[in-house]
Amino acid sequence: MKPSKVFKVTATWDPEAGVFTSLSNIPGLVVEAESFDELISLVEALAPDVIAANLPEETRPYRVHVEMRRDLAVA
Repeated sequence: MKPSKVFKVTATWDPEAGVFTSLSNIPGLVVEAESFDELISLVEALAPDVIAANLPEETRPYRVHVEMRRDLAVA
């Protein structure tokens, strides 16, 4: 069995907007959410269709690794 492809999504907190925004290696996947859990739900719902539409050569199974990042300004 072919090993599964791993896609990566990084959720970064934007304190000015009060939302998490995504950056990923899935072409066309752009997600914004007020909580990390909401972002996870959106990625889970949208990623399969976006991958199928923009990377038709990719075959299942594949995995999506989501990580959270928050930058802090420390005095």
